[in-house]
Parts: sequence; structure tokens; C-alpha cells
Amino acid sequence: MRRLLAALVAALVVGGAVGTLMLRDPGYVLIAWEDMSLETSVWFALLALLIGYFALRLVLGVTTRIARGGAGIAAWQQNRRARVAQARTTRGLLLVGEGDWAGGRKALLADAQDLEVPWVNYVVAAQAANALGDASDRDALLDKAVAATPGSEFAAAIMRAELQMSAAQHHEAVATLLKAKQDAPSQPRVLKLLASCYEQLGDWDALLALASDLKRRGVYPADALRSAQSRWCIASFERPATPQLIERWNAIDKELRDDPRVIAAYARALSRAGANSEAEATLAKALSREWNAELVALYGRIVDRADRQLATAEGWLKARPNDAALLLALGRLAAANRDWGKAREYFEASLKQQRSVEIYGELGRLCLALGERPRGAELLAQGLEMSGQLPALPMPPGDSAAR
Repeated sequence: MRRLLAALVAALVVGGAVGTLMLRDPGYVLIAWEDMSLETSVWFALLALLIGYFALRLVLGVTTRIARGGAGIAAWQQNRRARVAQARTTRGLLLVGEGDWAGGRKALLADAQDLEVPWVNYVVAAQAANALGDASDRDALLDKAVAATPGSEFAAAIMRAELQMSAAQHHEAVATLLKAKQDAPSQPRVLKLLASCYEQLGDWDALLALASDLKRRGVYPADALRSAQSRWCIASFERPATPQLIERWNAIDKELRDDPRVIAAYARALSRAGANSEAEATLAKALSREWNAELVALYGRIVDRADRQLATAEGWLKARPNDAALLLALGRLAAANRDWGKAREYFEASLKQQRSVEIYGELGRLCLALGERPRGAELLAQGLEMSGQLPALPMPPGDSAAR
């Protein structure tokens, strides 16, 4: 209350002083512009300036509020569009999850441009297009994803390759992955996908060339990679036409050249190419290093010089007199050397050690050829029965040898 009274007193004092000055000397102001002029007192001019100042402040304030209101409306509209786009995105993701590829793609793309980061919309829509078999739209959508999200080129390349692989476009996927590999040569995901593509295409040479990168980057555990390399080598040598066998054999890792399965595949490839001498030497060298039943059996099948091979195998027999696989191989080599008596002895000795379809077959056909028909027929029948190819059926009574 006291402050209000003090303010009123001060206003009266100031007002009285100003009124006294206005009465004593009103002053004179002249404003001239071209042919026009304006004359007034100083006090009126000051009052006009003061009113003009407050009027200008009022206009500026109203204008600012209107502008802010317009921006607020624009922001509200933008937020509303973003909420609608987000809702449609959720709807599209659900439809894709339910397997409605066409509906999901449509919902995801309807308002994608209103999202700040539409990467998910374009990528999932590309997956839907791929599921629909629309490869061109798939690629176009991935391009849009990259354009809308700078720095996503590598991720889009991985996604493109995976979709191409799922669409059985393995050649296209290889091209995509090789380009990505140039940008990121040590990226394990690229190397793993590339290996998968090569395996699907049966490009064993490319796989073997890629193996060093797979090993260096730890894409597979060591044991798994070793097993895969063996499988790739075997498949490479088992192709119908395998050129430059010796050069390719020397190019693979020494560990693989010590793998009996790879050695066997290489020897068979040499034999198919007519290089039985090289195949026999490879098998003999491997067996002198490490004994293996599969390689012994193969040694008896690949015949170059039967007499020399028979002598070599008989040398092994001294250390392994009861080895069924070696005895079978010796019987075959003796038969190839036309020594029928020795062949029969080795076959009989192998049969005593281990019964197998192969030994029944070899001994049976040799007995038939030697005129021992009952014995030969019995052996062949036992081999056929052992193979499991015949169902168990009742037989009529009669001579067992005739049967």
C-alpha cells in the first residue's frame, strides 16, 4: 500500500513538472519531405514516438505469435504423419511375419518417406518382394534403402546376397559378395556366404582358393574347416573331367595330401585319366607312410604292372599276415597277373579273416571260372544274402548247392 502511494505521489510530481515545462515552452518540431511538411510541438512529437514504439512492439509480438503458431501446426502435422507411418510399419511387419508378402510390402512402403529412418521398411519390403519372386523390385528397394540411409552400403550388400541365395541366384550372389569383399576383405560374414555360394555351385577350385582367408579370419573352427577342405578336395577330384591333376595335387596343403580320403580320390581321378602308374605310386607312398584299409583296397583295384604291384604288396604281408583287406588286394593282383592258384589262396585267406560281400563275390566268380560251379554258386549266394538286397522268402526243399 505504501509503495502504491509512493508511486502515485511520484507520478503526480513528475506529471506536474512535465506540465509546467509544457506550459512554459512547448518547443517546435518541423518535419519536411519533398513538398510536404509537418509542424508540431516537441511534447506531441515525443508522445507520438512513444505511441509508435508501443504500437510497433504490439505488431511484432502478434506477428511472432502467428509465425510460431504456424510452425507448431506444421510440427503437429509432421508428427501426425510420423505416427501414422510408424503404425503402418508395425502393421506391415506383422503381415510379413504372417506370410502375407504382398500386403506387408504395401503397408511398409505406403508412408516410408515420412519416417526419419526408413531402412527397415525398405529392407523388409525387399524380403517380401524376394519371397514373391520379384527380383527387380527387391533390388530397387535395396537401392532405396541405401539412398535413404547413408553408410548402409555394406549392410545392404550382405542383405542382397542373402536374398539372392535364397532365390537360388548363386551366380548373382557371388558377384555381389566379391564386390563387398573388395570393400571389406576381412569381414567373416562375407567369406562365409561366399563359401556357401561356391559350394552350392560346385566351384571346388574357388573354395580351395578361399580356404586360406577362411582360416586366417577364423570363419570356421579349425576342425570344421579341415573337414570341409577334405570334402572340397574329394569333390574336386571326383569330377568327370579333372585337368592338370598332378599340378592341382601339389597345390593343396600338405595336411590334405596326408588325408587318406583325399589320397583315394586323387588316385581314382588319376586312374580315370589313364595315369595308373602315377596312381599306384601315390598309393604305395601313402601306405608306406601310414597304413589304411581303404587305400589298400584301392591298391588292389588300380592295376598298372600287376607283377610289380604283387611283389610290393607281398612285402607288406610280412608285417600284416592276417590283414583281410591286404589279402583281398593280393588276390586281385594275383588274378590280374593270371596266377589263379595264388589268387584263390589269398581270397580264401581273406575270407577266413573277415566275411564281406566283396570277398564272397571275388572268390565265387573265380571258382565258377575254374569250373567249381557248386562252390562258386554257394559263395555268390552267400555274398548276395549278406548284401541285404534280397528279402527273406521261403525256399522249396532241394539240393542246397543247386539253390
